[in-house]
Amino acid sequence: MYPHDPSDPANSESATVDFDRELSDLLLRAFAAGSPVDGDWTIETESPSVPDWTVSIRRRPCDALDAGD
Repeated sequence: MYPHDPSDPANSESATVDFDRELSDLLLRAFAAGSPVDGDWTIETESPSVPDWTVSIRRRPCDALDAGD
């Protein structure tokens, strides 16, 4: 998806920012569509050279949401 050279700190920082932005966008779109977002997700890859992943998503309390109650 992105060219990534782990030895280049600029690429690493840019990739981290891109990942954070894309993950935030994905979560917000899913939440807006009414999809269940909270939970544990397992991503299994077919390649032995690529790791499998477990992602846990938990909703945090938000003061702004509580203020309207």
